[in-house]
Amino acid sequence: MTVAHLGLALAVIALTAVQSFTIERDVALAPGGTATAGDYEFRFEGVRPVEGPNYDGVGGTLIVTRHGRPVAVMTPQKRHYWVQHQVTSETAIRMHRGNNLLLALGEDLGAGRWSVRIQIRPLVSLVWIAAFIMALGGALAASDRRYRTARAVAVAPEVATGAQPG
Repeated sequence: MTVAHLGLALAVIALTAVQSFTIERDVALAPGGTATAGDYEFRFEGVRPVEGPNYDGVGGTLIVTRHGRPVAVMTPQKRHYWVQHQVTSETAIRMHRGNNLLLALGEDLGAGRWSVRIQIRPLVSLVWIAAFIMALGGALAASDRRYRTARAVAVAPEVATGAQPG
C-alpha cells in the first residue's frame, strides 16, 4: 500500500505542477509569422484544404523550434462535419522533453491571418507515471500473502466450532 500512496503523492505533485506552470497564449498569425511561448518558437506556414470521409476543412502547419533547433511540424485542423453540421478544432499534440505541446487552429481573421492557441503543459508524463505506480502498488497490495492469511484465519474459527450455517 505504501507504493500506491507514493504514487498518489506523485500524482498530486504532478497535477499541481501542470496547472501551475502551464503556458497558454492566443495569437494571430499570418503565413511566415512567428510567436514564442516559453522556450519554444512557433512559425506559421499557412493553411491548406483538407478533406476526410465525412468532413472538410482546413489544416494549418506550424514549425516548432526550441533554441533554434527543430522540434516538430504540427498540423492542427479546423473541421466541418457534413451530417452533424458541426465545426470542431482538432488539436495537434506533441510531447517534447516532458512537456506536452498543444496547438489549436482558431478562426480565420481575414487577410490570411488565423488565430492559434498555444499551450505548453509541463510534467504531464509524471501524471501517467503516477497512475502506473498507483496501479502497481494496488497489485502488490492485492498479492500480499498477509491479506489472504488474515481472511483464512477469520473464516477458520467458524469451522473449528462446528457452527452450522443456516
